[in-house]
Amino acid sequence: MDSERLAATPAARLGAMSPAARDAVLALGCLLIGLPEVIAHGGWNLKVALALIAMSAPVLLQSRYPVAVFAVLAVFAAVQWWLDVRVLSDVSLLVVLTTLVMQRRTRAVVAAVVVLEIGVVLAVAKWSEHSLLLGVLLNIAIAAAVLLGVYLRERAAYLTQVTERAGQLERTRIARDMHDVVGHHLAVMIALADGAQAAVKHGQPPDEALRQLSLTGRQALAETRSLVTVLAAPTAPLPSALEQLATPVRLAGVPVRIQVAGQPTADSGDVDEVVRRVVQEALTNTLKHAERPASVEVNLTYAESTVTVDVTDRSARPPLPQPAGRGISGMSERVAAQHGSFSAGPDNSGWRVHVTLPVVTR
Repeated sequence: MDSERLAATPAARLGAMSPAARDAVLALGCLLIGLPEVIAHGGWNLKVALALIAMSAPVLLQSRYPVAVFAVLAVFAAVQWWLDVRVLSDVSLLVVLTTLVMQRRTRAVVAAVVVLEIGVVLAVAKWSEHSLLLGVLLNIAIAAAVLLGVYLRERAAYLTQVTERAGQLERTRIARDMHDVVGHHLAVMIALADGAQAAVKHGQPPDEALRQLSLTGRQALAETRSLVTVLAAPTAPLPSALEQLATPVRLAGVPVRIQVAGQPTADSGDVDEVVRRVVQEALTNTLKHAERPASVEVNLTYAESTVTVDVTDRSARPPLPQPAGRGISGMSERVAAQHGSFSAGPDNSGWRVHVTLPVVTR
């Protein structure tokens, strides 16, 4: 949200331009700002026209060569003072000073401020009857240019940091999704293949296990393609999505019971996707780590402002240590991203994953 607000400011729109286009706009602004005073005082002549152009045109190159452009403008300003030509286009010196600050050219900034202070003294001595007031105003303008440069520099750094952070979060999300999708489907396919092999050994037809094995492989391929192309997550209602996850696990020999209490709200879409991935990973861990016979209970509860899910595998084994790999950490990261609570560990009768997620009303 902060980056969106910053992107809506005039400074952001100017900063989004190419350097050449931005410099052209600034040069035109320096030229136009000097016209009203010249016209108002009837002072239009060749010297004034040349002064306006001389103090504006170099700004066209200020992004690429700010030090050289400032030096050229300082020379032109000195000639202008010597010829007694007064134009407000001298503001171009402040424009380039701002650029020097933005580009962290510390020595050049110090030198430029010194040159500008000398210019202030000369201008006040030659052109002002109210020397103190003019000197104060010009120094305020110099300070404002420096502060503007600092602000624009820090703002650019902040936006870069936000962009990099968003990219890192997206890469982490994709890695997590890849782990969940590939790990889950591979675990199911291995279990189905083992089941088909066992069926053959016992003289039973393996047709259903092989059919589900093929279906699971196709589903894994489709979801992997979806992730690689960064497409939207599946939009099936959560109870239906959980049944789809449970079907191949049941065919692999692990009974799965799903109970849903309450009704999803219109604002639970993001939360539903987290729940889907958590249940998917929990079922995968059951296939990988639970001894047979095993069963799984999935309890999903929709409340007014929260969604709770419990996944408990009940297997004929003592409680196992926390499974290794990215599964547990991936679930925890997903839940934390939605400001929820997560726990996973041994239960009296197996392994239990518990998640509570807030539903934020938009």
